[in-house]
Amino acid sequence: GKASSLRGAANTCGSGFLARLARIFVEYDIQVITAKIATFGERVEDIFFITDKQGNRLSDPKLCQRLQENIQQQLDAKINDATY
Repeated sequence: GKASSLRGAANTCGSGFLARLARIFVEYDIQVITAKIATFGERVEDIFFITDKQGNRLSDPKLCQRLQENIQQQLDAKINDATY
């Protein structure tokens, strides 16, 4: 397909993580075509099929790297918040 996939899994995301993820997608002009979100107890597995704002697969490696880093920072921040 034309969409890129973004997969993630975490033991504890807690409330608000999906809202932060949505803000990241808006910041990067990312469109979510399909999202599959599953919870298994405290474990969350997410798969997002995303495109740029023109509906094309993400092809810029630097953009993809920044996007991954930003998402990881948000996930790490949420996990650190949950431990205190």
